[in-house]
Amino acid sequence: ADVGAPPAFSAAAAGAALDGLYTVRFPRAVRLASNASAVAAARVHVDRVLKSAPAGTTRVRHRFARVLHGFTAHLSPEGVAHHERLGAEVHADAPARAVAQTNWGRDRIDQPALPLDGIYRTPVSGHGAHVFVIDTGINEAHTEFTGRLGDHHDIVHDGRGYHDCDGHGTHVAGVAVGQNVGVATGATLHAVRALDCEGKGSFADVIAGMEWVAAHPSRVKVAVLSLGGPKYPVVDSAVAELVEAGVTVVVAASNEGRDACDFSPARAPEAITV
Repeated sequence: ADVGAPPAFSAAAAGAALDGLYTVRFPRAVRLASNASAVAAARVHVDRVLKSAPAGTTRVRHRFARVLHGFTAHLSPEGVAHHERLGAEVHADAPARAVAQTNWGRDRIDQPALPLDGIYRTPVSGHGAHVFVIDTGINEAHTEFTGRLGDHHDIVHDGRGYHDCDGHGTHVAGVAVGQNVGVATGATLHAVRALDCEGKGSFADVIAGMEWVAAHPSRVKVAVLSLGGPKYPVVDSAVAELVEAGVTVVVAASNEGRDACDFSPARAPEAITV
């Protein structure tokens, strides 16, 4: 079942959105990401909806057809009202930010019993898997990733491409797939840059990154989101779509000593929240 939108995230209740940005989501009868015909139909419908919008009311940022049926756009009040009349849920965008990490406890993966021996051992390397780090980008020159870089995607569009100007994304990628410090030392790494040089962004851009992962042709996919923000049902629903499509989704619990159920996407039940 679809994740409904609580009143706190309706356009009327939210008032001014983050930079005037909204996510417009239409209901759908089937899961999207794993259904090619549903994806095609969603694209056609979104195009039709956007063409019907009154001039000057809807400036599109991202279109979605896999992790949700809809789009994100800068909307005027008239634009909000127009799309709601068409049956859409209109959600004011919310901020997302990188989640700080300290000791990631890799040794506990291969040794649940104490005392730890300080050595990480595993009979598998993750070879054949593709890990998509949705974050601040990566430092592609880092020796931890040599020979295992796949294609990348930039959503921030500030002229830096997928290059990491914050450091957080590179750190997360190192934990996930680093040759000497990572878990899946044989996996292929893909940077999906959705956060800026201060580790900040919006859920609109995070969902756009998830859409790109859903469309990627690789077969064994893991999406890593070491980021979070306030409860936001649209991104939680996008996580469910990715998992339904066969993508393993790993998200940060927040690392702030607080209940992960108070944050998105940490609260998404389909995610592996750590």
